[in-house]
Amino acid sequence: MKPLAERLSVLRAAAAAKQSPADLHERLCRLGSARQPRTRARQPDQAWLAQLLHAERIADGLLRIERRLPIDGLAISAQPKLPALAPAAPLFIDTETTGLSGGSGTLAFLIGCARIESGQLLLRQYLLTRFGGEPTLLRAFAAEVSGAECLVSYNGKSFDLPLLENRFRMTGVENPLASLHHLDLLHWVRRAYGSRWADCRLERVESQLLDCERSDDLPGSQAPAAWFDWIRTGEAGRLPGVIHHNRRDLRSLALLLPELSHVYRDPGKRGADALAVARYHLAGGDHAEALRILQLSQSQLTAGGRMELARLLRREGRLPETLCIWRELAAHGEAAAREQLAKYYEHKVGDYHTALAFAQQLSVDASSRHRCRRLQRKLAAQQVQPRLIAEGPPTQCAPWRAPQ
Repeated sequence: MKPLAERLSVLRAAAAAKQSPADLHERLCRLGSARQPRTRARQPDQAWLAQLLHAERIADGLLRIERRLPIDGLAISAQPKLPALAPAAPLFIDTETTGLSGGSGTLAFLIGCARIESGQLLLRQYLLTRFGGEPTLLRAFAAEVSGAECLVSYNGKSFDLPLLENRFRMTGVENPLASLHHLDLLHWVRRAYGSRWADCRLERVESQLLDCERSDDLPGSQAPAAWFDWIRTGEAGRLPGVIHHNRRDLRSLALLLPELSHVYRDPGKRGADALAVARYHLAGGDHAEALRILQLSQSQLTAGGRMELARLLRREGRLPETLCIWRELAAHGEAAAREQLAKYYEHKVGDYHTALAFAQQLSVDASSRHRCRRLQRKLAAQQVQPRLIAEGPPTQCAPWRAPQ
């Protein structure tokens, strides 16, 4: 084996042969050019941007855009409203953010606020034009919130409010949101239409419920890139589209709030899930309203909805109508209706023969076997022919078909 000194000498010679002075010089030049500062487009000043957006510069790093939009105030106030959907002094809010997934690094660069004044929608949008203006943006938003009694948003419970609360905390600006009532309309839409629509995005609400379609609208997913274009290069070409998108969101919120009152009063007329809406009223203890809604939408109810209607009718002591629903559903193979009829004939009428006939139509499980054996014992003990049931004349009811 060669000595260590000799091997090192061979390696040095090989390295020198591969790395000529010219190669080394070229490599150093490449490294030097890579470290040169990147060129950047000259950023227009805020006065230029304010003119482009028809905005007012209210502080360094912050613009305000104010508009009044016509809105049918008479239509909003003429119809009776659901109390939960009729907050006093609502403030509609919507944000555009630097990311769509939230997180501590995400901030709101545009906060839109709207309130109804004198039959018009007064909109104020606050646009951040540099990162350092965020505390001023949040203080301006806090001033808007101070006159409101309720915030109204769409998906704000999961996205907008947690993000804003986090930014208030991180900037040290006092948070005005903690004590304010919040109404997230997404949850109301999802309850009424979750089983009817493919999704409950605001665009779907606009087309299906508010009868309006968006054209040449900048998708919300492109808003972060549009703002970063301005911050990094001074390119503001897409910012007007972001402002317009946010403005349309706010207008839709203002129209949706009274419309949902109508949905929750007459869901069938507006294509909503009547059973889901009735269950909302039941959860609030309003059995009479739930019963009214199910009766109003009876022709559109599924078997589950008609079973709920029968339960409420029975609770009101309206037995003939209850039996009518049970019998029709039983004839269509509804197991829950057959079980209710088996119980009724056994415990209320004492007609064990008819009760057994319905019990034997149920799926075979421990409960149904136990019921059948019990009825057979009662029949054996009775040792009489089935008697006629004195229920009075049969109730006439319209034939029922399961909705397609």
